[in-house]
Amino acid sequence: ANFSPLRAGAVFVVIVGLLVSLVGRVAYLQTYGQQRTILAAEREHFQTIPLQARPGSIFDCHGIMMAGSIQTQTLYCDPKFMQDCYQTDGRTLVDMDNDVTRLAQIIEQDPLHISQVLSDRATSRFVKLAENLDDETVKHIKDLKMPGLGFVPTDVRYYPMGSIAAHILGGRSKDNIGLDGLELEYNSILIGKPGYGAFA
Repeated sequence: ANFSPLRAGAVFVVIVGLLVSLVGRVAYLQTYGQQRTILAAEREHFQTIPLQARPGSIFDCHGIMMAGSIQTQTLYCDPKFMQDCYQTDGRTLVDMDNDVTRLAQIIEQDPLHISQVLSDRATSRFVKLAENLDDETVKHIKDLKMPGLGFVPTDVRYYPMGSIAAHILGGRSKDNIGLDGLELEYNSILIGKPGYGAFA
């Protein structure tokens, strides 16, 4: 084939154009686009959710606690991250099923139900799996070393004196709102101030 200066020039222009566009893209990502890229990456890997403040305690005139809160843990899962890990870290979805079965035994749930939830919400980034977990249960779950699992602290209201003065103390809803009695009367003081947390 004969050498064609026109064809060689066209190839050279295309190569130079590709290099210029590549250098331009790198320059953009290193300057103006850097913050946008970081924010997009954070949105992919983190979710910000409200963390409820722990409700204040109620004491009688002798300093005896009548109402208090115990901190427990809520187990959540990032199904998309979990599946991605099991498909890329030298493990398989069969390994994931086996780990889900072990997890289900720890939190006393049906493994088929958990598998169905994870399958139905495979692209979700936050799925609540269990609530009111104590420290020992949390430790067993962490020992599984399953990717995509995390914990959110939650507070459970308890009344050490049982039914004594229950009609005066009242109660609180699951969302930490006073429903009646002193819990309702002093709700604005007891409720505290919620904050926010970013969870991977």
